[in-house]
Amino acid sequence: MTQSGKPDSNLEAALGFVRDMSGWVFPSRWDPKRKTHRPLTAWSKENGSTNDPAQVEAWARAWPGCYFCVNLGESGLSVLDVDKKHGIDGMETLQGHAFSGRTCPKTYTVKTPSGGFHFFYDGAGLKNTVGEKGLGQGLDTRGAGGMVPVPGTVIPEKGAYKIVDDTLPVPLPAWIPEIAGAARQKDPGQSSVPVAPPDHPSSLHLAREYLIHDAPEAIQGHGGDAATYEVACHLVRDLGLTVDTAHDLLLNHWNDAKASPPWSFEELRTKLENAKRYGQNPPGAKSPAAAFPPVPDTLDAPGAAGTPQAGKAGESAKKWPFDPLGWEQTLVRPRLFEEPPKPETMLFCNGRPLINKGTVAILAAKGGTGKSYFLLSLAKALAEGGVFGPFEAKKPRPVLYLGGEDSQEELDWRLWEICGKSAPEKMGAVSVSGKTGQLMKLEGQNPVPSVWHDWLRETLRLHPCLEFLIMDPLSRFYGLQENANEHATAFIAMLEGICAEFGLTVMFSHHTPKGDKKDGPSQNLVRGASGFVDGARCVLGMWEMDSSSAKLHNIEDSRNCVLVDTLKSNNTPRFPNWVAFRRTDNGVLEHVPLAYNRMKTLAEVLIPCLEESGKEFSKNELINGGKKPEDTKKIAEALKAKVEDFARSRDMPRVIEYCIERGRLEEIKGGDSRNKRKVLKPKGADAVDWGQNAGEWGESPTIQ
Repeated sequence: MTQSGKPDSNLEAALGFVRDMSGWVFPSRWDPKRKTHRPLTAWSKENGSTNDPAQVEAWARAWPGCYFCVNLGESGLSVLDVDKKHGIDGMETLQGHAFSGRTCPKTYTVKTPSGGFHFFYDGAGLKNTVGEKGLGQGLDTRGAGGMVPVPGTVIPEKGAYKIVDDTLPVPLPAWIPEIAGAARQKDPGQSSVPVAPPDHPSSLHLAREYLIHDAPEAIQGHGGDAATYEVACHLVRDLGLTVDTAHDLLLNHWNDAKASPPWSFEELRTKLENAKRYGQNPPGAKSPAAAFPPVPDTLDAPGAAGTPQAGKAGESAKKWPFDPLGWEQTLVRPRLFEEPPKPETMLFCNGRPLINKGTVAILAAKGGTGKSYFLLSLAKALAEGGVFGPFEAKKPRPVLYLGGEDSQEELDWRLWEICGKSAPEKMGAVSVSGKTGQLMKLEGQNPVPSVWHDWLRETLRLHPCLEFLIMDPLSRFYGLQENANEHATAFIAMLEGICAEFGLTVMFSHHTPKGDKKDGPSQNLVRGASGFVDGARCVLGMWEMDSSSAKLHNIEDSRNCVLVDTLKSNNTPRFPNWVAFRRTDNGVLEHVPLAYNRMKTLAEVLIPCLEESGKEFSKNELINGGKKPEDTKKIAEALKAKVEDFARSRDMPRVIEYCIERGRLEEIKGGDSRNKRKVLKPKGADAVDWGQNAGEWGESPTIQ
């Protein structure tokens, strides 16, 4: 009964199906956006569907107005779905099969709201297919892992599923699974036994590449359901990923990009559970880890028991983790038969690539400068696909910050000041201060990974979608001699291995030399061995603003301002000028648009000068002098008196453009001659709008 006291026809239909057909059902609602059924339970999992009438009634009370669908696999049924919509009539395709002697016996039949039919057959041995991927246009098949509305259901937004033949389901005609394919049967003796470790790093790498480049699209009405199931089977069966890991990967790399419309959180998980339950291949069957034995963590020492001795013909002195390369692996031409994809950029600055995917980057700064605030703000921008001053992430990137100095309480306080309640969903940050050790150690004179390197790899394995890792600072993770080049090189190489294994970009902070008061954009700003700078692909420096720089850029409080510059960048030219940030009262860094401030200062001098002169000047006259060099020279001198490094030929065009952009100057035709020239006319003071958005001018090289 409904709340109004009227019989609930959908509940009665479900109870009748459970009673008469021993069917298993689950509650659903109609999704008008996707035009599909939206399960209200994880119906493929244990307790997600039922043949218990009491549970059916309980679900009806919990979700008033819901209807029920059939879990075909649990019910032991298959369905031939004959569509009649969008100008396609599946009956015509079915008649074509009949002409070839492939007939369908009389069986339990339901007429769908669109005028098509559901033919029910005994046994769940039918593969789920759509259209031409199975029996042909307008014919879909449903079996184990598939579902249809309960016969007799009425969906207000869609219509009624009317029973037109209540004959008990007959066995499935043999020709249907021969063409459409049999369901992937679960073999308890073999298919459930993993043949590769779950979530192996090599499988994770292949999964990301597959989802981004090779996975099929799932388009509603064009086989989207079957395509999604195919993708799910490849992840949890072929590559041996856990449902949780595969779910994260689908949400981050496939759902928004290739599913139209995207699946809901619950729907994707249901697909993966179905793939895990009904998939054919044993988990990990196509993982590289299934084809090759595991590589030992350490190389066998020459002379150890069971290790071939060097010098013996046909024998190797070591077991190499990375096999020696032959011509087939090194030749360039076979790889470059077409233009290769450009490296993916993780972080931009002023629209230019700064840090590319799979590289190691460094931020060098003195203690107390604000490097942790800088890195946390950068992490926020990466995780939400946003901006931090001139730094920009074009799309959200899952990012993890490991803090080695601050306690969790201090870190959370800083995060609150930066993010408040709106921390990005893809941002992780945790303190490991006093909990973990350093990633490398010395064995004799050789730098080798420590047990904490294994800890980090396991942590990263548990973050399968992670794309950006930040470690703050180096000293808490290093463990080697800071001034030894071979140690620094080994550490960077270790991080590059992490990047390659997990598809990551890694950035760490490092301190500047103690006692060195010569701050500024130099690679000497990075403390210790030059191997750090040599190995990293991008190195940023950060230091406090000095009084002369503050005066140059009209900054009143230099002690609370810091400057950031590129000390090294393999992906883009160096910044045209420093990037500046001001420390607010709570320590958070706020971008200071130096170019904007400089242009605004010059403009506030230029406009009064033009108004006071009472004369007309063209752009060229202000820039080069023209026919009135003495008058324009006075204006240029006034600008230089305000901004010491003002250069007329360089800065005058920019400040004129700046004033025109903001409506304080306009170009008009002036003079009394027949060929009137264009002159600049100041507009009223009430028209001024210098703008407050740093992004309008920022640190763009066009106006530096």
